[in-house]
Amino acid sequence: MQTAVGKPKNWQSVIASILIFVTIWVLLAIGIRLASGDVILGADYYTFYTAARMYLREGISPYADDVTQTAQLGISGRLLSPEEDQLAFSYPFFMLFLVIPFGWLDIAISQALWMSLNLIVSIVVLSYIYYRNKFLIPFAFSFYPIIFGLIIGNFAYLLGFVLLYSLHQILFEKPTQSAQMLIGFLLAWTLGKPQLTLLILLFILLVSYIRKYTLTIKSFTFSSLILILISLLLSPKWPVLWLHQIQSYAQYNQSKAGYILSILFSNTPLARLVFPVLVLVTIFSILIWLRLKVKPTQNQELPHNLLFTNLFLALSLLLMPRTLSTDQILIFIGLVLGTKYLNNYKITIPLWLFYTSLSWITFASGDMFGFSSTNVIFPLIASTTWPVIFWLLIRKSTREFEYAPL
Repeated sequence: MQTAVGKPKNWQSVIASILIFVTIWVLLAIGIRLASGDVILGADYYTFYTAARMYLREGISPYADDVTQTAQLGISGRLLSPEEDQLAFSYPFFMLFLVIPFGWLDIAISQALWMSLNLIVSIVVLSYIYYRNKFLIPFAFSFYPIIFGLIIGNFAYLLGFVLLYSLHQILFEKPTQSAQMLIGFLLAWTLGKPQLTLLILLFILLVSYIRKYTLTIKSFTFSSLILILISLLLSPKWPVLWLHQIQSYAQYNQSKAGYILSILFSNTPLARLVFPVLVLVTIFSILIWLRLKVKPTQNQELPHNLLFTNLFLALSLLLMPRTLSTDQILIFIGLVLGTKYLNNYKITIPLWLFYTSLSWITFASGDMFGFSSTNVIFPLIASTTWPVIFWLLIRKSTREFEYAPL
């Protein structure tokens, strides 16, 4: 009888939790809608919304020119010139699945629901990670790409928190089988923005292999195949169309490989491509070899993995094509995980103040000094200083950093 009574209670708890979540979600969306007035926030989201809505209503491919032109008219009120950001849908087809549930709604309601969902996800993830140091959460939300990503509603914001949650689970926790399956499923979505996620995704799978979290790898593989196969069934030519959109995006958005020295080879397209790729493959292979070769003790494993995490994040910054908000999200991930481990407010607060200030200074400087802050300032300073600072700090006495993972 006790078992029979226990099951309804469990279901009641699940239902109650869902109702509470939906209530908070709706109330927060209403608040966002009222606060924004006649202004529709989320330029990036509007592009996703337009692609989803036109596909649902008219069956038009999200990569079609009609979708791009409709998004341009909706956001700018005019068709954009070729050198401007075309506001095209430049993601794998399956990323449309995230927006389709909101595509049936009016844009004002849809955007408010999307923004509130992103806000809830970020608050929950940060509260879970910083459960001992909740005073650091406001610092995290003051970071430029977090505010910017939340307002414009881009996928990089949500995928950044997926990476952050997954890394925390893999490095700090011992995830249950159900948690491993959830992580694998969530990681499959990160394939939607490979320039942000690819290297760190490979590192997560490597650590999962080392720590024998096989369900994470299996879940990721299965979920990725399902997303790709469903996309192929709905739009057989989407891989070709997506690659074409990426090539066009790189031209009108002036996207470059992040590796600083590649600027010296900017006169020839071949050099811009080949040299950074060779450097990327070489450094990535060396880091993988080092991580597999070194066998840390149980006490050394967490700081060891965190150091490699930050090295892979820095490598992504230096070598992967990116934008200003994307590269800062990578540093944001490293800062959150690193400051949780350090667990010393005399160190973590100055770190957050420095990198938060740097993120806003980088954004504000823009074209002020005659060069793009996207390609120089933040990647160079952040990707070189943070791993070094973290490495120096973890060499301190363990009496200073008392955090012990569960």
